[in-house]
Amino acid sequence: MANTQFQDILQQQAGQLKISLTAEMVEQLSRFCETLLSWNQKMHLVSKKAATPVRIARQIVDSLLLLHHFEIPTNSKVLDLGSGAGFPAVPLKIARPDLEMVLTESTLKKCDYLQNLLTDLDLVKVSLFSDRARNLPEKSYCYFDCVTAKASGILKEVWPEVYPFLKKDGRLLTYKGKRAKEEIRQAERTFKELPGRVERIIPIEIKELDLGGYLISIRKL
Repeated sequence: MANTQFQDILQQQAGQLKISLTAEMVEQLSRFCETLLSWNQKMHLVSKKAATPVRIARQIVDSLLLLHHFEIPTNSKVLDLGSGAGFPAVPLKIARPDLEMVLTESTLKKCDYLQNLLTDLDLVKVSLFSDRARNLPEKSYCYFDCVTAKASGILKEVWPEVYPFLKKDGRLLTYKGKRAKEEIRQAERTFKELPGRVERIIPIEIKELDLGGYLISIRKL
């Protein structure tokens, strides 16, 4: 089990964010942390600096911010773009087991890690697509209520990639750094060609966890 400080951070921050985490969920998140750190010893999932239980707890809290700032209806279908180490998809799925999720990852070794993780955590209503999201068969996958994306490219490139797979009024929920507003300006033409509207730009600042940046919601029109 991950250390006590890891669990204290999760429970304290979840309480502040008004996100309910059961004991079982905290246990699953602890196993997620342990599996990530174990696999990180043989492949690059997170940086050496980030490879501690406390830093993983920080990334989990960052993932759960989606639930604090956005209403994601019960049983929503969610596509995660470039799932990598599992953020934000795995913490999101653990905290909201009702969600039906598809994770995408194009790196084979990371796919092996993610499949092992999903099996070990016994997560249901979640599958892994071993390729980039743009290569999903549209006839099978054009039904998502929302897409989550973190460190997955600039907006003017990400929006065309996810647009075909969103339902009408579906949303892209993406994490961005200090260049967020510049990326939005660069994507204005893209949002006209593939109709989308930037609904919310939410600044993130949790000083005690050294978390910052922006969460952005873009709705398909």
